[in-house]
Amino acid sequence: MLGISVYPYKEKIEETLEYIKLANSYNFKRVFLNLIILNDLDIDLVISDTKKVINLCKQLNMEVICDVNPQFFKLLNLSLQDLRFFYELGIDGIRLDEVFNGHIESEMTYNDYNLKIELNLSQNSKYIDNILSLSPNRRNLILCHNFYPQRYTGLSEEFFLKTTKKYFDMGFRTAAFIASKNATHGPHPFDDSLVTIENHRDKSITYQAKYFIATGIVDDIIISNAFASEEELKEVSEIYRNYLVFDFIPYGEIGEIEKNILLDNLHKNRQDANDIIVRSSWGRIKNAGDDIQENMTSLEFKTGDISICNNNFLQYKGELNIFKRDLNLKEKSGLRNKIGKIRDEEIELLKFINDNTRFKFRIVEKGE
Repeated sequence: MLGISVYPYKEKIEETLEYIKLANSYNFKRVFLNLIILNDLDIDLVISDTKKVINLCKQLNMEVICDVNPQFFKLLNLSLQDLRFFYELGIDGIRLDEVFNGHIESEMTYNDYNLKIELNLSQNSKYIDNILSLSPNRRNLILCHNFYPQRYTGLSEEFFLKTTKKYFDMGFRTAAFIASKNATHGPHPFDDSLVTIENHRDKSITYQAKYFIATGIVDDIIISNAFASEEELKEVSEIYRNYLVFDFIPYGEIGEIEKNILLDNLHKNRQDANDIIVRSSWGRIKNAGDDIQENMTSLEFKTGDISICNNNFLQYKGELNIFKRDLNLKEKSGLRNKIGKIRDEEIELLKFINDNTRFKFRIVEKGE
């Protein structure tokens, strides 16, 4: 599921509502609604605007998860044992940004309204394991990572993959944040891009989304800051699939048959995968009778280069290859048509292409 974040106490409510409508038109179905930073604000106005947001989301069949912390409960004099306030707001769940004591989180999952309780997946895994040891209602338990406004404080890729995979494999729904380059604000006075993973901070929003798709362990991808541009919403929506869509940059004029092999297949890396070349065999089957002439052949390939085997390669004709490392091939020349490459920013995503991994391409004419 794709999601956006809104901060009504920092926005004109009319702009917030229009942003939600725009995002929904691009198939964004989840809204992260921050209710943490309420000190020195008109609480009645905040709640009034929050209700307007929630009512619109319900009309559009969008899920709303509110981000709260212990201070929010104290500020509004709310009971941790009774979540009626949130139910009456009309939301679908609450995200607990900070740690309570384990017992409270576990009890919350048994609330009378079947509200989802979302835990902070960026906490040490012992926190979540402690809650799981207290027999929560797992049907009402979901997980979402943090975002990090301060540069150099986001999660390491190793930590992210380890913690997310652990709970994804246990069957929990997971979520993480990507950041817009167009947006002007998050919940805090200062932010330097609200990303979950530190090395995403200066990356394009498309790359960030593709990364999470490539991992295969993130259910919900949420834009953390507001307001993303319509172009960004459209771009993320177009590449949001249950497989990775690589940007392809051609090296020259590509023949129609090669273009069909490239674009008209949901490619799948062979089951007997290796760490040198990604191999998609669909073209060998579907285009077995076609004439693939020698064109732009080479023996030198850089990481991310893509080739299609031509007539000279006999039984391999039509096979599409992606090179996962630089290679100077020790084979007959004239066998592989070097048709283009993956966009440089996306080359590192090749590490997620394993046996039977599906992927597609789209042509980017302008290059890097």
